[in-house]
Amino acid sequence: MNIGNVSNRTPAIKGIHTQGILSDRQTDTDPMASKLSAMGLRIQTFEGNQVDRLSESQLVQIAHCYREIFNESWGESWDEVSALREVKYNLRVERGRTPIASFLYQGHKLIGFAWGVLLNKDSLAAERDMPFGLHSDEKEKGLKVSLYWLDNIAKQNKLFLLRELGVLKTHRKLMAPFLTISAFKRAINLGYNTTLFWTNIDSGVFNWGLGVGLTPVHFFITKNLLLMFGSISYTVSILERAFSNDSSGTKRYSEFFGNINRYLCKDYGKSLHRNPG
Repeated sequence: MNIGNVSNRTPAIKGIHTQGILSDRQTDTDPMASKLSAMGLRIQTFEGNQVDRLSESQLVQIAHCYREIFNESWGESWDEVSALREVKYNLRVERGRTPIASFLYQGHKLIGFAWGVLLNKDSLAAERDMPFGLHSDEKEKGLKVSLYWLDNIAKQNKLFLLRELGVLKTHRKLMAPFLTISAFKRAINLGYNTTLFWTNIDSGVFNWGLGVGLTPVHFFITKNLLLMFGSISYTVSILERAFSNDSSGTKRYSEFFGNINRYLCKDYGKSLHRNPG
């Protein structure tokens, strides 16, 4: 990335706290909205030019919170200028790369976000789309594996690259798994059903990815980084079942924990007792 102060962190659950930064909103009307409303929460999702219409003052506010939270929680060294460049870089509209961003609110307070980009596989670029902090040859290898998987395994030409996922610490355990639903549904509506996500095996997001059906396809080894791919529609179905009130917590989360334990070769029954949902 040609952005100053880009760190070696991996996408993970992070926090953000601000007041009413988005006035040009579009509210999703799926069934989850009523459940969130009962909890005093709401999600707004933007795509393409809707993201591009965020004003400079709104972007500055996002960048201010991006810098504040990441510096405090992750020991990073963003300043206001570099954080603003990073936010603009991730949310800008480019030919062949359409951004999608979801923002989670409690009242007027922004407590979480997820954003990424819709693109054709031929638009994937090693330097900008593979994990931070790797040498160029490692990124090129990751890109080669990704294209091989898309061409020969999944046989998909386009994908949703999920770049960031963050939730305020006090809401992290409850809301982090569900923040992506709105963005994923928007991707499905636009004809995309494959997602790519990279993270660290020591991050909680690794287990989240396994739980929602994402599959590791490449391990960089360096810094414990890996690439995960999966079906967006399958991921959404797992998250919606986990969010429903139609069954007990154990049943709602059984597939989620089953996917984790299946991949990690762990005892399925014991884990459900430890994680009843």
